[in-house]
Amino acid sequence: MRLFTYSIITFIIISALSCSKGELPEEHFFGKVDVILANLPNTPDVDLYFDGKKINSIEPSNTSVSVVLPAGRSGKLAFYKASTDSLIADSMITVLPNAAIALKLAYSEGIGLKGFVTSTPVSPDSLAMQIFETLSDTYFPYEKLDLHIIYVNNETGNLDETGFVLKGLTKGTLYPQTIVLPLNDASGMPVTYGGRFVNSETGAPVTQPDGVTDIFALPVDPGKFYLLNIHDDPSGSFYPEVINL
Repeated sequence: MRLFTYSIITFIIISALSCSKGELPEEHFFGKVDVILANLPNTPDVDLYFDGKKINSIEPSNTSVSVVLPAGRSGKLAFYKASTDSLIADSMITVLPNAAIALKLAYSEGIGLKGFVTSTPVSPDSLAMQIFETLSDTYFPYEKLDLHIIYVNNETGNLDETGFVLKGLTKGTLYPQTIVLPLNDASGMPVTYGGRFVNSETGAPVTQPDGVTDIFALPVDPGKFYLLNIHDDPSGSFYPEVINL
């Protein structure tokens, strides 16, 4: 009986050791980060850092650049204007074995834009946009604004809320949420969309220089994902502009 028990224990130990030999520790695996730097006007090269160490330089392009990192590590992925300490954007990531993290960065000194693009597939009967504002300090000296997305109710003719409220928009920074809206209402009629800015601190409507108009129409680009830059013209009137990627 003792011999039988000893044999069983020996078999279990040998089996465990055999399995251990076949399993590599997590640090022997690798993961991948795929980065696209959108080719926008006045976009410079960008340096990519992971946990304070430079790992690559990226040129503006619609082609992704891949970086391989050891799996099991969590850290900060940071993007700087090339050869400077000017931070554009950063994100905490965890590198998973045999997996890829995809990031798309938009940075344009000409437009005054920076941030991560969160594009999404769009059906032909919808529109999808990621919004930022670059309103002039002359007319709109606000640190943060809330943007209400509204629409014209085809049944009542009223301006109603869509339910999308972009809270705390910061000048020149892409809002992280993508807005997806239907082109038509339940009856098949086209929907007209608009926006209304509100002061994040006071909740008061933000008007154009006339002191009255606080509503503006949003452009519609069917079946596409696009960036929407809401800025103002020389007179201070709201001017939403589509940026196709």
